[in-house]
Amino acid sequence: MKGNGKRMLAWVVLGLLLGSLAAGVWMRGGAVEWFAFIVIAGMLLLSISAPLISIRKVQVLRKLLQDSPVSGGELGVELTVRSSFIVPMVWIAVKDEAKNETNPGEKPVEYRRVVLPWFSREFTLQYVLRPLRRGELLFCAVHVTVGDMFGLITRQVSIACESRTLVLPEPIREDNQAGRWVWSSPKVNGAGRKLLSTAGENEGTKGTGLRPGSGHDLRAYAAGDPLRCLDWRSMAKGRGWHIRTETPAAPVERIIVLDRSVSSYGNNSRLFDACVSRALWGARQSLVEGAGVLLLYDAHGKDALRSGRERPGRYLARAAVQMARLKADSGRPADEAAFNALKSVPRGATIICVSAGSGDWKALAQFAASRGCRLELWLTAGGKTPAYSLRERIRVWESCGCRIRLWMLPEGEVPLTEALEGGMTDAS
Repeated sequence: MKGNGKRMLAWVVLGLLLGSLAAGVWMRGGAVEWFAFIVIAGMLLLSISAPLISIRKVQVLRKLLQDSPVSGGELGVELTVRSSFIVPMVWIAVKDEAKNETNPGEKPVEYRRVVLPWFSREFTLQYVLRPLRRGELLFCAVHVTVGDMFGLITRQVSIACESRTLVLPEPIREDNQAGRWVWSSPKVNGAGRKLLSTAGENEGTKGTGLRPGSGHDLRAYAAGDPLRCLDWRSMAKGRGWHIRTETPAAPVERIIVLDRSVSSYGNNSRLFDACVSRALWGARQSLVEGAGVLLLYDAHGKDALRSGRERPGRYLARAAVQMARLKADSGRPADEAAFNALKSVPRGATIICVSAGSGDWKALAQFAASRGCRLELWLTAGGKTPAYSLRERIRVWESCGCRIRLWMLPEGEVPLTEALEGGMTDAS
């Protein structure tokens, strides 16, 4: 039997009981009959009036306890409920709901709590949302339900209390390269391909500084330095082992293109979130090396974010805010934006395309080689190991002069965002 049926049955039983007591008062009029009649009548009167009085002028204040939450983290929420009247014999149920507008396929998160306020006009509830997903979180109206202690009557009201917060992309640590596959250069066969450990990272992500080369600067030989960079003349003169070094040229602007096409990701929002974080990580690494950054996530180049002379911290914060609202809803492939960008960049520029591995990048690699530019393809694929078809396509792209970086995203059950009772945990 549902709640409404049980409530109607209780009303029928109490009505029959009140009618029988009223008949007993009319027929006998004794003290026992009057006492029972007054108790039952008072209970009915209290059940009707208490929820109606308590729900009048109810106010709800929502406070978000974190300004800029990140994906995979947590967000604390505080609800303060105020009432104008003190009615002890009622219970109050509070329901709050949050939904991700960037990922509409994700189910809304609900928080429910029943409170006995007794003689308090105001009470505070705290809960935590975790783990968060990238996107814009919308907190809708708060539903407040008031009922009597006997379960005879309930009243519900929706209080407009809209709040929004932006969950930024998940940051990638400098040493977090687990799941990355290192692919050989076009001149090396496939035997050198292997899985990179968490401590491995090759060139292109290290900071600027002196490196072995054919320059005129010398430094003492250290274990692990290539023997081809030894200064043989210095050794012949008895000056010891030294390495010739050169200072790398100032890096030019790097163009990072993020693939937003529907065909690349399908319904897998985890892959797109991983690519967004990877593109933001690439922008941060380029700024560390002193290179300018141009972020493109539109086939026509309308949605572009150029670093220019802006401070790196401010630029990355602005980029994170814009990329937190991105959706994989474009009908155009990412190579179209890369083609348009290659037409206006100088020779020697680097174009980084961040995608989920689908599509054909052969034509783009050949066009970049003809323009004298360097093309890097950063792929994120699902599973523990790359599929055979993807390996064959990568072999073709490498033969055209494209540099490949592949990260594997293990498939598994995605943890859903939950509303847990209590405050935020201490990260320290």
